[in-house]
Amino acid sequence: MAAPRVDKWLAGVRPDETVCVAAVHTLRTRLAAVWHFLRLAARKSEEDVEYVHALRVWTRRATAAMRLYRDVLPRRRAARLKKQLRRIREAAAAARDLDVLIARHDASPASAGRDWLLGQLRQRRRQAQPSIVAVYRRCTARRVLRRNARGLLARVRPRGKHGRLLEKVCFGDWAPSQLAPLVQEFFDSVPPDLTDIEAIHRFRICGKKLRYAMELLAAAFPREFREQLYPRMTAVQDRLGEVNDHDVAQVRLREWIGLAENVEEVAYLEQSLADESARLSQALATLQGWWSSEQAESLRAAFDTYLAKSGCAPKPR
Repeated sequence: MAAPRVDKWLAGVRPDETVCVAAVHTLRTRLAAVWHFLRLAARKSEEDVEYVHALRVWTRRATAAMRLYRDVLPRRRAARLKKQLRRIREAAAAARDLDVLIARHDASPASAGRDWLLGQLRQRRRQAQPSIVAVYRRCTARRVLRRNARGLLARVRPRGKHGRLLEKVCFGDWAPSQLAPLVQEFFDSVPPDLTDIEAIHRFRICGKKLRYAMELLAAAFPREFREQLYPRMTAVQDRLGEVNDHDVAQVRLREWIGLAENVEEVAYLEQSLADESARLSQALATLQGWWSSEQAESLRAAFDTYLAKSGCAPKPR
């Protein structure tokens, strides 16, 4: 897999192509991006922390593509490749979380407590890097990742009852039927209480799945789907992500307080925890003021505009 043109949008997919052709193109580009960033994250992570972030994102995009095209993929090969992607994503997860924490506290005013915490975080970040290197080496041994990817792509074809139904269906007609259930799941997951952190987390995950699917299926819809509707979903995810970031930061800070060695370190951590609590409260207030019933209805109506023509518009509950 050579260095790809990394783009979340699939320029090479046309609405009139078969689902299998679209699947091959989609998976080839997604898996090539994973390989590209795995190499960079393993060998050059000190040059740019975004390599690890991109690796994590592209493993999710590749997994989303495999889930979308499951009816045309060989089951065992797909399961093997998804397992590899999960290992890669898990290896990158700890490193990415530490990169975020380091950047956040590195921007704080200097103090003994901050310096102690940064030292601990950087040490743990160094300890996280070998996991990425190890998974990279496993994937390069006998070119196992690339061989598995090529084997999968060579065997894309309609399978089983659901797969056979796709033989005469073009990508443009198939896409709305794949998007509709994710739209329904997203709106069904809207929390009745926007102070419920666990419910907000579930809502965020459903939104993430929908957004990845939108990237995969955008070629089947008019340009406005990508240029107008997708940014609206991104805006939702940004607000939900901010809530999640502050919540996770509080969990991490509570863990570090138990490890602190002196009064200055504890004081810095407790002040950071208070700051994150205030930021979380502000993020929740912003979300509550922005995500109204009118906002939800407007976004649902925007999705219906694209899905109604195919008879796939989700029904309100």
